[in-house]
Amino acid sequence: MTASEIDYFFSFYLERMASNGTPALDYRQKSVAINDAMENLIVQTYNGYTKPYGFEQTEKRIEDLGELVRYKTYTTFSPGFLPNSTTITLPNTLLTNPTDFSDVFWFLIFDTCTTNQFECGSTTVYTTPLVKEINHQELATLLKDPFNKPSADTHIFRNRYENLKLALITDGTFSITSYTIGYVRKPQPIELDPVNNPQNIGFINISDHLQREIIKKAVSLSLENLGDPRYQSNKAELNIIE
Repeated sequence: MTASEIDYFFSFYLERMASNGTPALDYRQKSVAINDAMENLIVQTYNGYTKPYGFEQTEKRIEDLGELVRYKTYTTFSPGFLPNSTTITLPNTLLTNPTDFSDVFWFLIFDTCTTNQFECGSTTVYTTPLVKEINHQELATLLKDPFNKPSADTHIFRNRYENLKLALITDGTFSITSYTIGYVRKPQPIELDPVNNPQNIGFINISDHLQREIIKKAVSLSLENLGDPRYQSNKAELNIIE
């Protein structure tokens, strides 16, 4: 759906839902509403707030965000602050170029690693321990626990800290040679003003069936912000997801 098509459907739903005539919204206001709705729906879909199903629990949920899922493998690591830790930097091009939304990390959904230790009885297959998220309060205790500390055969620890870094923590007896993550990316913002968007670029990497849901949600948010009394009664008719 192009930017002009988004603007058309926005105006169409706005006219249907408004109670006292169609409010005059400029391109900037519409763009803000579309982007708010898009980000809200993606976050809600990921967390399972909109229905009793979370991300990837139904086929629709998988399709809702599937085009925003990306994989990346790291084989180069930096020394970490914590003992026996290495770090990787999560992708976020916004830190270096505010106009580049091609690869902006949002939510981690999958990760796995490979070590430099061979599996028992093998000289070709390396171990792939589980990656376990650990909070800082538990970390010191578990690192001293011989039954729960990291092991090439069972698990490593992961935690998150400043500057978009993940720390990968071992017990010091093995090294991580590769680390693969899957993540949901931040969507490309929408600009409806044809002057600022002469190429008429609309939704990017947003599933077709989710696009009209986003527009309806944007109209709902706009009318709510304007205090329109009728938009509540029209939400069910237009299948607006909250």
